[in-house]
Amino acid sequence: MPAGTYKLVAAMRGRAFGIRPSVAGTNGSFWYGTNEKMINKNGVVMPVTDITKNNMNYADDGGTQWNWISVTGELASNGDLTMTFKMEANSSCWACLDDVHLYYMSDDENDYAHSLGELSSNVTYNNTSHVITKDIIVTNPNVIISTNVAVETAKEQLNNNLVSGTVANLVLYDGAYNFSADADFTATAAKLYRSVAANGFATICAPFAISEATGTFYQPASLTDGTLTFESEGSPAAGKAYLYKAGESLVTSFTGSGDVKASPIDNGEGVVIKGTYSNIAAVPEDDYVLSGASLYKVNSTVSLKPFRAYFTVPGDPGARITLNFDDAPTAINSIEVAEEAEGLKDGKYLIDGKIVIVKNGVKYSANGQILK
Repeated sequence: MPAGTYKLVAAMRGRAFGIRPSVAGTNGSFWYGTNEKMINKNGVVMPVTDITKNNMNYADDGGTQWNWISVTGELASNGDLTMTFKMEANSSCWACLDDVHLYYMSDDENDYAHSLGELSSNVTYNNTSHVITKDIIVTNPNVIISTNVAVETAKEQLNNNLVSGTVANLVLYDGAYNFSADADFTATAAKLYRSVAANGFATICAPFAISEATGTFYQPASLTDGTLTFESEGSPAAGKAYLYKAGESLVTSFTGSGDVKASPIDNGEGVVIKGTYSNIAAVPEDDYVLSGASLYKVNSTVSLKPFRAYFTVPGDPGARITLNFDDAPTAINSIEVAEEAEGLKDGKYLIDGKIVIVKNGVKYSANGQILK
């Protein structure tokens, strides 16, 4: 056999203390009858065959279920290659091996083995008759892996695996990780990991419709004298950007399902929230970005991370735009200044001759500014 790296994979079942595979003098880990076994570090189950993989509960099923075991070894020079399977057992134990595969890992072009390698962008791979034998390593966790057959892991289908227009589990991460897709598709389940502080403001542009998130999503309604009024929107749509205000606790993720939009969608005329799935090195000058609870005009280089948005505002309302919300309480409660410090319920108050709006424990001026 030629020198190089080999991977030995086999299906096994049985009632044994353990079975250890070996190739080219390298021992794999023991498979134990009551443990789930991931056969490489990202848990990709190989190969793609018609063998049935049921729930892993070997202790109770009499050894009738199959699972994959594997080991990778290096043959230093051309010569004989030895493969072994060692069973630790007593007289009442037994084991079966089937579908034994030997892969020559040093040749990525052979008909039986292939590596998706290290991924930083979307990839399409025909795995109808091939096997993914090397670890799938993603430097961008938001990439889409399109395959002809679903890639399974030891616990569930591979995240972001697009098969026939559907991703079973779309998982996106905040940071400097871009997201892109060649066309719209469907996600059975979707999640965007994004942190927003309690009662904090953020711009959100998710490629899927968000169905679960504590807080309120807003769209621009009117701009008057440097104050932009927003109206709440109960059902955030896929690909559309929103101003978001978190509830009273830290938000760590947004979840949803359904249609996934390959490109962001503008919200219409007037004040436009322009969402992005990718890093923007420089927001156009004279447009506005969110900072705290106000919008500020861009007059220098301002970058923007994915899944956020900036604002295009007609006319020239000034360097700063204050925010106002249509769902602020309307009743005015006259109270003494001394009572103003702590414990106010949501409502509109007249404090020291000025209107103060309290919502979710945060105080705002009449034009929407956060007050200390």
